[in-house]
Amino acid sequence: MSTGSHILITGGAGFIGASLSKRFLAQGHSVTCLDIAPFDRLETHARLTCIQEDVRNKALVDELVASSQRVIHLAAVVGVDEYMNDPALVLDVNILGTRHVLDACLRHKRPVLLTSSSEVYGINTEVLHEEGKRVYGSYRSPRWSYALSKSVGEQYAQAFALQGLEHVTIRYFNIYGPGLDKPGSGRVISKFLGYIQKGEPLPLVDGGSAVRTYCYVSDAIDATAELALALGREPSIKGRAFNVGRTEPVSVAELAELMIQLSGHQGGTRYIPGADFFGENFEDIPRRVPDVSALSQAIGFKASVELTEGLTKTLQAFNLLADSPRAR
Repeated sequence: MSTGSHILITGGAGFIGASLSKRFLAQGHSVTCLDIAPFDRLETHARLTCIQEDVRNKALVDELVASSQRVIHLAAVVGVDEYMNDPALVLDVNILGTRHVLDACLRHKRPVLLTSSSEVYGINTEVLHEEGKRVYGSYRSPRWSYALSKSVGEQYAQAFALQGLEHVTIRYFNIYGPGLDKPGSGRVISKFLGYIQKGEPLPLVDGGSAVRTYCYVSDAIDATAELALALGREPSIKGRAFNVGRTEPVSVAELAELMIQLSGHQGGTRYIPGADFFGENFEDIPRRVPDVSALSQAIGFKASVELTEGLTKTLQAFNLLADSPRAR
């Protein structure tokens, strides 16, 4: 019989949620995953329960929270394509779903780790620390639906904390690794994987000048699991937000060249305007680099997997490394 906690993970079918589930199961915990998507990333396990339902189902969320000991809320609509094409769904799921989870955690007195995003900082191009400014673009651009929905979720958590909610927030900065999105869809590394698979030029939106940092999934999972399990035992993290990522700035063009080098891709790159790639009213964020000193000071954590190593593992998982059979 397991002596671990019973943990509810919303969004448990996703890239991070599934990885986190595997980590907790390996540590002896029981896990219930809630997600509207199929649980293709997870295998059957005696201590794993998978429920394919919508996080906007308030009664179900309340029931699942009540039967858990702690909660990790990951469920959200993500990806720039989604922000641009269906901002109403992004706002609906990310705000209402989060409200239901936090309501239930407050009602049943369950500690909750809320996963947020570097997107909440908007177009602030400074080195981003947790108390930094949030600056958004034009209200006409659906680009900001995700950032605003995540920011509202954080504000709900702060508001409910005044009523007794015990929580901690994580802001992820570009998490990647094997098991990310389907190649050609989702986030930039996944999109590049798709073009490499097809032997086509990697598209550099507006020239690929946008600067980001990239954090390998095992590092993100380490930080998330440690914070989630410390909540309720470590007063110094209660009610705080923590950036999770690496600090080395990398332009999208540099990312593309590194993936080309590692994969032996012969298609090169091509320039494409942002409006053509993502649609009208697209607004990019020119630079987004985190300050992660708060996380280091709180739990002594530092991401250990460098970009070249992480991309090598990712390309290898898709048989796209230069010496893999498909890449020859």
